[in-house]
Amino acid sequence: MSKLQERNKFDLSSLSFNCGKIGHLAVGNIIPVLPGDSIEMLAVGSIRLAPFRQNLVLDAQLDTFSFFVPDRLAFCKKASNDEVLADPTANDLGLWQEFITKRGVGVTLPKIAYPEFMHFQDSDKTKPVIQNALQAYCWIYNRFFRFKDQPNKNINNLPAYNTDEGLYGLTTPRLPRLWTTGMLSDGDDSVGDVTFDTSGSSGKFNLVDMASTAMDFTQERRKAFFGTYYSDLMKSTFGVSTSSAIDLRPTLLAHTSEWLSGHNIFGTADNNLGNAVGRVEAQAAHGFPRKFFSEHGTILTLQLVRFPSVATTECNPLISSPDAGGYKYRSGDPGIAETEKPVLMNAEDLYGGSASTPVTYAPYYDWYRNNPNIVHRQLRRVTGHPFVNALTLNSSNSRQYMNKEMDTAFSTLAMGHWNSSMRFNVAVLRNLPGGISSIYAGTSKGKK
Repeated sequence: MSKLQERNKFDLSSLSFNCGKIGHLAVGNIIPVLPGDSIEMLAVGSIRLAPFRQNLVLDAQLDTFSFFVPDRLAFCKKASNDEVLADPTANDLGLWQEFITKRGVGVTLPKIAYPEFMHFQDSDKTKPVIQNALQAYCWIYNRFFRFKDQPNKNINNLPAYNTDEGLYGLTTPRLPRLWTTGMLSDGDDSVGDVTFDTSGSSGKFNLVDMASTAMDFTQERRKAFFGTYYSDLMKSTFGVSTSSAIDLRPTLLAHTSEWLSGHNIFGTADNNLGNAVGRVEAQAAHGFPRKFFSEHGTILTLQLVRFPSVATTECNPLISSPDAGGYKYRSGDPGIAETEKPVLMNAEDLYGGSASTPVTYAPYYDWYRNNPNIVHRQLRRVTGHPFVNALTLNSSNSRQYMNKEMDTAFSTLAMGHWNSSMRFNVAVLRNLPGGISSIYAGTSKGKK
């Protein structure tokens, strides 16, 4: 009988009581994985938003993700100065293989002090622990939650434990709108203008060479706007999907998305009669069916709560842009749409700000593919709504949540902006003897 057939079933269920802030990627659960494991999970519970200062005007979106990151990605070799490498590549990822093949002899797994949101800290916040779970979080964040033109996060440049990001997790991109997407450049920084030389003696040009140049430009523009990951290029160029093992990326096991709705509570006492505050409490569920794992690693379940992206003074570029009176800008001509490259949208175009504040490069005619939100002036004058102050937006913070940005929407921050109570029901078939074998170690009964 093979070892795989002798697997035992273990109950890894646990409770998770978590706090978070809007737009911060929080860690809800961590499961270590052994080779040969078959794991299934169903998490159920409730999530509550802190009391709002004002009436409830926006539902929040809860996204829950489960990722598997193998330890061969989470452990990297050390640099010459004996520091953990900040951005490991395929050439640096031999430490775990070396640890296993040498059975740990002469190989030390690196340690690092964790930020608070990883739930591994001691009382003085300085005790170093094995780095794999934190490195796994960085791999996930950089691949799935980082804007392409933002720098990578790594275990050496994470925020301090007493900051918002250190307490609640790294900030993430906002939910998509015209002013939250696009790029910081039109792609020409890496591509350049494409020209074709026809100044030869014959004054002729080769159609085949011209088509080849156009194809090169298409590929470079695709890389500039949609990423340079190997799996993306294989999919867009050859139409095939690559495995996460080949691409050195975390494996997404499950993603659930649900809206958190609530109601207004009206005051009844003399001091709050006639007032109302918004309260949200909703049921949440997340999980994945039984899945086989062939190597050591870590399963991270991450929670992300975000509001729809609503800026206080959004406007339609067809009204606000200085170019709105021209035929090319206003006509919506399909021929122009196919030949115009992305255009710079500044604060004046998007929410009535300064013409000198660039925000994003958006595909031409995106003002016909989106419609602005409306927030009345009187609502803008009242603090306590989860709107984004358009006067503070620029090219760096229009895409990404900022620390403490939504603090003014809530009447208390004692448990962040939200808190959850979840039971993670986890069952695993594991190639590991039961605890009785350890109790009777060295005896004939212990061998059974």
